[in-house]
Amino acid sequence: MITLFGIIEYSMQNIGTKSEGHSALLKCNDGKEYTLYRTNCMPVDDTFFAPYHGKKVYVTGSVEEQTEHFCVTSISSDEPSETIIQKKEK
Repeated sequence: MITLFGIIEYSMQNIGTKSEGHSALLKCNDGKEYTLYRTNCMPVDDTFFAPYHGKKVYVTGSVEEQTEHFCVTSISSDEPSETIIQKKEK
């Protein structure tokens, strides 16, 4: 598990493709960007991240090096304090 700091951008991504939809990106100060997702949830149109749009946050989880996707286990707008993410109900 690692913790990253950045600004979340929740916006339309992959326009014109089968994976078109709103996705959450974490934009870090070092220029890296990660697509955020939660366990058992697709990263497209997961409105959980919408309220964080434009906010500076700490996210804890694990990164998939090949895809630059980040599986978020907690998110906080303060110094990491483990605000646990609830799994999306089916």
